[in-house]
Amino acid sequence: MSNLENKESMHNDINTIDFIEARAKEIQHIESSINKSSKKTMLFQRLPFYKRRRNRNYDKRMSRKFTYRKKDRHFLRTHTFYSKRFFMLKLDTSEDISVPFKRRLKSNKYIYKSQDRGFVFDESFRGGCFCDKNDFVRMLELGMSVNESSLLQTVTASTSKSSKPSNMGILSTMTKAPIQQLFNHIDLSIHDRVQSISNLFDIIVTASTVFFVGVYPEHPSLHFSPLDCVFSIMKNENHDFSYLKNLKSVKVFKNNSNSLETYKIICDRSEAMPIYEKLINNSIIPVCLEEINRIAIENDQITVYDNLNSEIFKIIERSKNKEIIEKYNRTPPSKRQSYDLDFLFLSQDSEIYRNLNHPGKIIYCVFSVVKGSVHRCAQLFCGEECIGRVVRSEYKFSSGCCYGLGVLYSWKCDTEKFNFEEKFTCKNLSQKNFYEVSIKKIMLC
Repeated sequence: MSNLENKESMHNDINTIDFIEARAKEIQHIESSINKSSKKTMLFQRLPFYKRRRNRNYDKRMSRKFTYRKKDRHFLRTHTFYSKRFFMLKLDTSEDISVPFKRRLKSNKYIYKSQDRGFVFDESFRGGCFCDKNDFVRMLELGMSVNESSLLQTVTASTSKSSKPSNMGILSTMTKAPIQQLFNHIDLSIHDRVQSISNLFDIIVTASTVFFVGVYPEHPSLHFSPLDCVFSIMKNENHDFSYLKNLKSVKVFKNNSNSLETYKIICDRSEAMPIYEKLINNSIIPVCLEEINRIAIENDQITVYDNLNSEIFKIIERSKNKEIIEKYNRTPPSKRQSYDLDFLFLSQDSEIYRNLNHPGKIIYCVFSVVKGSVHRCAQLFCGEECIGRVVRSEYKFSSGCCYGLGVLYSWKCDTEKFNFEEKFTCKNLSQKNFYEVSIKKIMLC
């Protein structure tokens, strides 16, 4: 009788309504997965028994002469190559674009060992365009506002139909120099305007043409033609691209600055995969977004995907956090660690943009973790005061410890009188432990 009494007391203790409400997200997720996996009925396609062979001899319909086996439904021409080797991240945009996010291979040390070989990344999803240099100079003299919110939208709609850069020379190697040296005949105010634009995207100026990568400017009196495919070559300074001479549309631009990117290749959509295969056959390694962060950490540099002001950073941030938030909501409240989900969005942290000394600039810092590891969006502390956030963090093989990139609150940190010897700590969002960190250098972007 005692066992029956215990069971009855257990049933009385459980509140069915509270239990269902706590597991509501999990139940909805199970229901949606069942609906997606359930097989739809195919009775409307049922044939008579004498027509159930797997041939179409009985069919009187005319068959097409040419049938396309593959549909060109992906924005990136390298999508199939990447999807077999990497986990793809679907961008939170109106277009159906997926980018390589994480490699399926667990080991990452070969990235550190292969830095002399060079790396290639297909950044066509950032969008791009080109225009005449003289028209661009006249537009700057009149004034222009760059609408970066049209990134990945205008370019995607007209990439396959519009005109492509032609008759500009095969394998013409140009220099991506500072903007001030390229426009010597323009006054200082226009210099500042071009320099501020180039912080958000890449601009390449040749003798007759201006290329934009990462933005699609809009101006009523100027015609911009979209670019098809853009490849970024990193950590390979003196590579011989003579094996690309047979391809008609390829253009290679060399970057002489001290950045992670050494070359940028612009080509037609039809020649994207042949170029990519030739680059890989010549010992250049294809990488994903996470591996670009690891390469940047090994070299203590900032990439274009670390700029909190850029539209591409916000798109990738929303896409990564979407799955995290859905998983967090599915977890029952009794089993999850509660924290504010707004902390996952660095681009929405108003404390970062309160830069009194340098308006519009963000203070970045490179730090090392003495022991342990820190996650993205973790908080940086000086004593008991929060002074910044973590943008990314990875293990640095050349130093044997965890390194990361963070942003500092400028109204709490003076860059001119910054004390690197102070004790700094870091706290992850889902943990209560504090890890000691050491700030190595500060950069303004």
